[in-house]
Amino acid sequence: MIIRVHARGTFVGAAIRSAYAARTVTDPAPQLVAAWAGSGELADLEPAPRPGGYDTTRLAALLAEPMRAGATTPTRPVWRCTLELDATERRLTHQEWAAAVRDLLDEAGLAPHGDRNAVRWIAVAHGHARVDVVATLVR
Repeated sequence: MIIRVHARGTFVGAAIRSAYAARTVTDPAPQLVAAWAGSGELADLEPAPRPGGYDTTRLAALLAEPMRAGATTPTRPVWRCTLELDATERRLTHQEWAAAVRDLLDEAGLAPHGDRNAVRWIAVAHGHARVDVVATLVR
């Protein structure tokens, strides 16, 4: 598995739009496969398709909620990461991707297992070979 942590960013909406953007015309439709503890049903969080992309406004607002409520917010509060399988690796199910992302966020100290007050995050799968992760760095 190849893990790429991207430069930290400022805008949650831009990071989510990037996570939902296809790299190529043949990329499968993105699908939300996991989210922060207490986020609710994934189907309720999934952005609706619209011409030219997805309506990520509500999802961005939910991820940004702690940033608006926080007393101190870092200059670059958005963390992005991509997990991608090598062509020789077995493709993962969405449940396996969700577990891999939870383990990664636990190991990174962003969302320790069982911590319901951890940062908010989402994992967006592009088929079974790649997942984009977006997290806000405010509890």
